[in-house]
Amino acid sequence: MRADAQGERVKYYEIELENVLIGHVGPNIGAGKIMFENVSLKFSKVRWRYTQQKISGGAGGSTTGGWDTSSNRIV
Repeated sequence: MRADAQGERVKYYEIELENVLIGHVGPNIGAGKIMFENVSLKFSKVRWRYTQQKISGGAGGSTTGGWDTSSNRIV
């Protein structure tokens, strides 16, 4: 989420997954020896939407896309 000129939230990037399974969860140590978890997901279909933000701060045009991994086709 981002804020517009009035401070209201604007959703600028959204990802939707179908038939999701957790593929792997594992600990890792990053810079500064801070521990975090790596998580990988497996899914059959993904859709995404990106919404531009206007200079004035509001939502602009949007772009969408997606992929069906089971049929190897654009969604």
